[in-house]
Amino acid sequence: MKNSHVSLTFRSGKGSTTAMENGPETVAAAKKIGEESQKEDFPYLIDPEEVFGLKIEIHEGVFSPKYAKAYSFFTPHLPNLVGKQALEIGSGHGVTSCYLARSADFVLATDINGAAVENTKVNAALNGLKNIEARQSNVYSGIRPEEKFDLIYWNTPWVKVPKEFEAQMSAADYGVFDPGYESISQFILEGPRHLTPGGSLYMGFGDHGADTELIEKLILQANLKKETVADTTYAPPETGPESAAPPYTLRLYKLTPV
Repeated sequence: MKNSHVSLTFRSGKGSTTAMENGPETVAAAKKIGEESQKEDFPYLIDPEEVFGLKIEIHEGVFSPKYAKAYSFFTPHLPNLVGKQALEIGSGHGVTSCYLARSADFVLATDINGAAVENTKVNAALNGLKNIEARQSNVYSGIRPEEKFDLIYWNTPWVKVPKEFEAQMSAADYGVFDPGYESISQFILEGPRHLTPGGSLYMGFGDHGADTELIEKLILQANLKKETVADTTYAPPETGPESAAPPYTLRLYKLTPV
C-alpha cells in the first residue's frame, strides 16, 4: 500500500501542541470529549453513511464514533485481509472490526472495557458477521500464546497522562488516555510475538497529546520497520467538545519485524 497524504478540513488560527506539553487544559479538553459521549439516550444507532454502510448501535459506557472521528480516517487505509486473520485492540463499538470482517477469514476484537466487548458482539450480529469473536483483554492479556495474526491494529488512546491519573478515569476514558503510556508500550514491544511470519502491527494515533518521541523510541527498541501508510491534518469542529483542540496530524503506521 502506498503512502496516502490526505487533507481533511483544515482550520488555521490555533497553534500546535506537542506531546511533551500536555497540561491541565489538554487533559481536561480530552476528558470532556469522553464525558460528552455519555450524555446520550442509549442505545442509539449511527447513520450508516458515517460508518461504511454498517449497522452500528452505541451502548452506554462505550466511546462513540460521534465524538471521535479518527477511526473514519484510519479504517479505510487498512489492507484487504482475504484469507487472513486480524486482531483489533480497543475495538470499542466494533466499527473497524466489522469493516475488517467483510474481507478477513477471522477477526478477534478485544477491549479492556466489558461494555465495549458486548457492544462489539451486538454490532457483529446486526451485520450478520459470524467471523468476529469479541473478547475482554488489556492489550495482549487475553491473547493465547498459540494465537497468531496477520494484522494487529489499534486506534490507540494516544493522550499521555501520568499513571496516577488512572484513578479518576471512567471506562470510556480508556478510549482517550493511556496512563504512563503502559498500554502503547506493551502494544509495540510485545506485538511481534503475536504476529504470523510476514505479519504487521498497524498503529493509528494523533500527535496532539501524544508522546511521539517515546513512540519512535519504542519502535526502535522493538526492532520494527516503520512505514507511514497514511497521514492527514485534522481540524476539530468549531463547536462541541473537540473545539478546544488545535488542528493536528493523524498518522497510521505499519510496523513490521525486521
